Amino acid sequence: SDTGLKRILKLSFFYHLLQVSVGNKKVWQKIATEFIKPQKDMRILDIGCGTSGILEFLHGYDIQYSGFDFNDKYIKNSTKRWSHLGRYYFFCKSTNDIDVSENGSFDVVVAINLLHHLSDVEVDRLINHAHKLIKPNGQMIVCDPCRFSDMSFFERFMVKHDRGRNIRYLDEYKQFF
Repeated sequence: SDTGLKRILKLSFFYHLLQVSVGNKKVWQKIATEFIKPQKDMRILDIGCGTSGILEFLHGYDIQYSGFDFNDKYIKNSTKRWSHLGRYYFFCKSTNDIDVSENGSFDVVVAINLLHHLSDVEVDRLINHAHKLIKPNGQMIVCDPCRFSDMSFFERFMVKHDRGRNIRYLDEYKQFF
C-alpha cells in the first residue's frame, strides 16, 4: 500500500516537481543533446516516460515521439501538455504490454529511471522487446540510479526511500546488456 510521499508521487504535478528538484532536467537535456541528437523525422520510443520531461529538449526537432507509462495521470498530463505541439503520442501501458508489432521501427528507445522499478525478469523481457523495436542502426539509451560502495548518507537515504525497489550496482545492470 502506497502512503505518504509514494502516494503523492502518483500525482503528475508532484512527480514532475520532484524530478526537476533532484536534477533530472539536466539528465534529460544531456540525454537529448548528447545521446539522442534529434533529427527531423527521427522516431523515439520512451518506455516509462513519466510526464515526458525529456520533450522539453526534443521539442522543435520535428520528431515522432511515443511515450508510455503505467500511470494514467502521467499520461494524461503528457497528452495535455505536448500532444497538440507535434507528433507526440502517449499510451497508458505497462512494460509487460510492449507491442513488438512495430519491429525495427524506432531510431531510439529510451528508458530513463525505469529499470530500478523492475525485477530482473522484467528487465530481461523489456530489453529483449526493446531490441526488437530498434532499427538496425538505432540505439537504446538507459539511465538509472546505481548503488555504489561509498555512498553518502543522503544517497543511501534516497535509495532506501525510492519507489523503485531494485536499485542495482553497475555490474548488476551490465548483466542485462
